[in-house]
Amino acid sequence: MPDKHCCIAVYSEPTTICNAIEQLHAGDIATDRISLLCSLAESAVNSNENLPAHWQQLCNTLKNCRQITVPDWGTLLAAGPVASLVTAIANDDSFGGSLDSRLGVAGAALYKLGTPVENIRQYQSAIKQGNCLLIVDGDRHQVESACGYILENNQHVTIHAA
Repeated sequence: MPDKHCCIAVYSEPTTICNAIEQLHAGDIATDRISLLCSLAESAVNSNENLPAHWQQLCNTLKNCRQITVPDWGTLLAAGPVASLVTAIANDDSFGGSLDSRLGVAGAALYKLGTPVENIRQYQSAIKQGNCLLIVDGDRHQVESACGYILENNQHVTIHAA
């Protein structure tokens, strides 16, 4: 039986992500299970206080929000459990030569949350195109509940188990 579960939805508008997060909170999905991963098209700004308003709102809603500069990628905005994973992977000197290094920093973080390797490239492509990933990880019941709330907003969402 898989021990890692996550659901991932791709969003193009920060306001719709905020609405989805509000619904997740209303549905008793714990904030520490919700992650966000985006590429910052805006120039890197060094601190979350200088982010555009829509990013600040998301950072104020989620835990552990940070900007992470990734070589050959640019600046990522990450929040929730994925932020710690991205930071740890980006700062890991032993990163090269492993499956993780072939997936890249963002891909390796998604993999560690339970995303199958065959789906990672599509999510990386979505991020590079300016979309954001809203990720909920947890046990099977939590993830299925979260996906239900996201689907209520007519948003496509995929459940992964590893």
